[in-house]
Formats: sequence, structure tokens, C-alpha cells
Amino acid sequence: MPKDFWALNVKRAGPGRLFLGLLFLGACLSLYGVDWYVSNPSGMSLEPAAAQVALRSEYALSVEIVPGSRLPEELRPYYSRSYQVELRILHRNGEEARRQWRFLDSSGRIRLSAIFNETAFIEVYNSGGLLLEEHERDSAGIERVVTFFYNDLFLVRAETRIGSEAYCTDSYRYTRSGSLRSVERTYLVDVPAGEGPVLLTFPPISRHALADESFVNPGLAYSSEFFEDLLISAGTRIVYTADSRGRVLTETWLDETGKETGVLTNTWNGDRLARVHWQSGEDERLSEYEYDGAGNRIGEKNYTRGVLERTVRREGNREVEELYMNGRVILRAIWEDGRKVSEERVR
Repeated sequence: MPKDFWALNVKRAGPGRLFLGLLFLGACLSLYGVDWYVSNPSGMSLEPAAAQVALRSEYALSVEIVPGSRLPEELRPYYSRSYQVELRILHRNGEEARRQWRFLDSSGRIRLSAIFNETAFIEVYNSGGLLLEEHERDSAGIERVVTFFYNDLFLVRAETRIGSEAYCTDSYRYTRSGSLRSVERTYLVDVPAGEGPVLLTFPPISRHALADESFVNPGLAYSSEFFEDLLISAGTRIVYTADSRGRVLTETWLDETGKETGVLTNTWNGDRLARVHWQSGEDERLSEYEYDGAGNRIGEKNYTRGVLERTVRREGNREVEELYMNGRVILRAIWEDGRKVSEERVR
């Protein structure tokens, strides 16, 4: 190559073309550069900062556009050459805490978001921004997959699979105005009630829906051991109704023939669950809850057909559990950090 090759070609190019060429070169050099931000536990880019400044914060976020060749193997089936790949790494106290991959299409829409730490969570979107699939793998390697189905912009069905086994199907019902009326869940396997999914969640589904709207059902799973013996059989359908804040008010259990087998009713005091009532034939149960000024649950009472059977009183990491018969305490147990440390029969 002639010694004066670059000088000769720069002279031929002229100042205009040279300027454009330098812009192009700068874009190429910055394409795979890393941007740093002061962040928070959610991984938000709060404030641009130099790497050494960001890393002095408790949370720092690095954002980098990377080639598809750097993708983890399990994300490659979702990759298209038309996507831009963004790698976002959240650091806590200077150490990597979470790694997120995002695919962006030519319009800048997110087509895939994947988070990896001890577990894996992958969301796949269509070109309109609707969530199509949700993959979650726990630390034991068990994968849960939810597939979403829409009618126009309305979510109408969600199918959940755990491992290779179909688990349940959620059907969404709407009012004429487009607001969500109820969710009906059909279980395809036998599930102890205390172990079943308790959060029915969905993306924005209509002009009338709230962003990240969800149904929360703490009645069976979160409230107490009092309901642990209830079993959800394969074929059971559960219809949830909720208020405008997404709090589940009633939960109606139906068997394969559509016959009602039980109704659970939640009563709320603000954002706190005050009572859970279960009625199934002659099986009637009621749990009542008490909270301190900070909103922490400190007390629980359990009744069967109107008769007090059990109380739990919490003080920090200590719980006092008492069992009743004929209105009198017959057994008292003390728990600390979830472990029983003493038990006495009361006469």
C-alpha cells in the first residue's frame, strides 16, 4: 500500500465525505460500547455515570449492544438477525447480581426479555407488544411455561405447563365495556390447595385495563395452615371474582360437571386480608386476622362451624399457637424462626 494512501484518499474524498465517514466510524466504534448508570434493585437506569462512579453506588447498571454470537444457547432459537441485542447487567456493591438480555426490533419494541441469576425468566412478545410466552426455570431446573392467547387486544386464555405436564388453563371474561369481570382456572392435575398458583397475572389487555393488573388470592395459600388439607382435583374449575383493585373477593370451585363444590370469600380491610370464609357442604371454616400499626400480621383465629379451634399470636420471630376444645385451651406450642421450641398440654 502506498505510504501516502490515506492522505491521498482523504484529499480526494473532500471535507464533506470525510465528515460523514468519521461519523460512521464513530458509530461503529460505539456500537459495542458500554453505558453505565446509577441504578436500584429493579435495575432501572436512574442516572448516567462513568463506570467508576456508578460502581461506587450500591446498585450500578451497565448497558451494552452486543452481537448475537454472545447469546446464551437457550436464547438463540428466539433470535433473528433483524433484532438488536441489548445486555443489561445489574451490579450490587461492585459484584454482578443479575444479567438481562433484551431483543429490540427495528421499531425499538422489546421482542424478548430474559433475566438470569440463580433462576431464569424469559418473556416473548409479538410485534404489537403483547406477551406471547413466559418461561420460568427454578434453581432445581424445573421449568414453568405460560402461553397467552388473544382476541384482538384482549387476553382470552392462558395455558400453563410445568415440565412436560399440562398444569392449568385460565380463561378471562370481560364486561361489555371491556373491563375484566372474572378469571376461571381449570386444573389439569391434582394439586394440594396450599401449593397451587395464587397469582393470576396478565399484561395490559385493553384500553380499560390497568398496566400490570393482577388477581391476588391469598385465601388458601398465604393465609393459614388451616386450609392445607383441601385438595384441587384434576378437572376442577375455579372462578375468581375481584374488585377494581384486583383483590379476589370470591373463589368458586366447580367439579368436572360444573357442580359447585365450595365457595371461598375474602373480606378486606384496606390492603389487608381481614377474614377468609370457606363453605363446602357441611365443611365451614373461618379465619380472622389481626395486624399491628405497621400492617404486619400479628394474630390469627381459626373457627370450624362457628367454634374456635386455634389461635396464633406473633411477636417478632416468635409465635404462640394455642389449640382449643369446648372453648378452653388444651395445647400451647411456642415457635421461634419457624421451629417448635416447646409444647405443653394445658389442664
